[in-house]
Amino acid sequence: MTTRPTVRLPQGTYWGTVLSRDDLPRPVEAFLGIPYARVLPGAEGRFRDAAPVPASLDTFEANTYGSICPTFTSSLDEEDGWVVGEDCLSVNLIRPCPSSSSWSPSERLPVVVFFHGGAFNFGKGADRDMASFVAYAEQPVLGISFNWRLGPLGFLPSRVCDKEGVLNLGLRDQRMLLEWVRDNVVAFGGDEGCVTLMGVSAGAHSIGHHILSSESTTTPLFHKAILESGSATARSVLSPDHSRHELQFQSFLRDAGFPPSTPDDAILSHLRSLPLSTLLDAGSSVWGRFASSVCWPFQPSIDGIGGVIPDLPLRLWSSGLGLRPPLITGFNSHEGTTFVPIKVSSPAAFRAFFQTLLPALTPSDLDELDRLYPQPDVAAAARGEPYTPAVPAYCGAQWARLATAYAHHAYIAPVLHTAHHVAAAGQPVYVYEYAARAEPFAAANHGDEGPVVARDMEALGGFPGLVRVSEGMHGFFSRFVASRCGDPNRLLLGTDDRQEGDGDVPAWPRFVSPFDDNSGPDAGKILVFGEGNDERAGGESEGVVARVRTLTRSEIAQCRFWWERMPLSQGSGRR
Repeated sequence: MTTRPTVRLPQGTYWGTVLSRDDLPRPVEAFLGIPYARVLPGAEGRFRDAAPVPASLDTFEANTYGSICPTFTSSLDEEDGWVVGEDCLSVNLIRPCPSSSSWSPSERLPVVVFFHGGAFNFGKGADRDMASFVAYAEQPVLGISFNWRLGPLGFLPSRVCDKEGVLNLGLRDQRMLLEWVRDNVVAFGGDEGCVTLMGVSAGAHSIGHHILSSESTTTPLFHKAILESGSATARSVLSPDHSRHELQFQSFLRDAGFPPSTPDDAILSHLRSLPLSTLLDAGSSVWGRFASSVCWPFQPSIDGIGGVIPDLPLRLWSSGLGLRPPLITGFNSHEGTTFVPIKVSSPAAFRAFFQTLLPALTPSDLDELDRLYPQPDVAAAARGEPYTPAVPAYCGAQWARLATAYAHHAYIAPVLHTAHHVAAAGQPVYVYEYAARAEPFAAANHGDEGPVVARDMEALGGFPGLVRVSEGMHGFFSRFVASRCGDPNRLLLGTDDRQEGDGDVPAWPRFVSPFDDNSGPDAGKILVFGEGNDERAGGESEGVVARVRTLTRSEIAQCRFWWERMPLSQGSGRR
């Protein structure tokens, strides 16, 4: 008879479970759905900071996931069996089974905390299979995932919420989770002095903000970071009173049934009293109104001194505030494919897209944009030249060009901006590109790397080439987590050479920024995973597990263009 794992915390005793799945190489122990904070019921909790979990001598089951945050797609989540509720702040912890691994409970486990993606409006902690990440790790690690407030419940940037002190509640939830991990992870066998944050997309943006947070400087809550397709300077981080936020906030209030005459000091109390369905329906309407322009509503905003985003991220980088942790970061080859309008067919529409996204762009800015991303002719675009992927018949001729430029603006340039600054601080940085192609565009779309990083065999088992790519990518990531100094490469005993050593996976070179004037011959080297693999796009090519390449002059020039215009998507949106 298997003994159930048990842990005693100040908030109670929790009975976990053992996960023995056919797709895992060994069983793992799981503690699921443990509250790390509480959203109090009704008006007491909505649009307010979360409350600590009270102390308790009771015993609780921790063998099923907790409630997930209500979003516009909650009905689909409920159809899939998920429980949805505003009191959604729960954490899941996965550790090796002592009986089936090299881990002894007397040893402290390196910790990795996963931040899910979803544009700050969707998603849940369980979106990444952390049981698989832990079970396949070469060295024992403890994996954590968690839920936080999303959409209008977590992010309602406006003058009203700024005045009431309730901006960025979702980011504040994340900070509470990190404090909970610091205070409680030892009880699960974790090492509170070796914590890595790992996030994708909005999760990576979030980690970028925690890296720059002044709170992180005074009380380090983590020590290394993995940022997949995200950064504190990604997309936009505007002031709460920016005209875009105010327009979206007023639109949200109208859709929620507010009369125009409602005084500011009565808005939040009325929002707290409304049925949840009214808020979600209003949020869905606002989202739909702005989605095609990628000017998404319900986003983080600058919340001032003491907040998670105390100032413009650009200023925080230049000021030296926050942490500069050992870092893995990277991007997918075709980050923009799933975001930009697919019917864009004219050069004027290409320029109009960016003029809407960044209203302060000047005509000379747009001319320079045209120079850096030259016009394709229709025949060349259909062949995938000069932009990849090839333009499908149902897309406009400018689609791949627009997707490429947007990818650089929103993801690739910010990723390399973070890598540049952390490397400049003397910390080890490792940059990757994920290149394996998948549907719907036969491209390496945003987020495609997720199951590969997790070594999620339920998703990858039918694709032998991707399984090999996953063995390499997950191996690097899990070794980075396990290494106190943040080294993803294998150390060969008796030597100082760090390399994979299996014949077809090179060592991952430490990133040397090519944006410095005197970078040297090693500048700009990154590790590309899955190049040539098209199994998830309906093909049969297994591609290459990994190879080292150097960022091109064109990529560097394009990123410099976006770096110089980052002020247009931060704060007031002006130079």
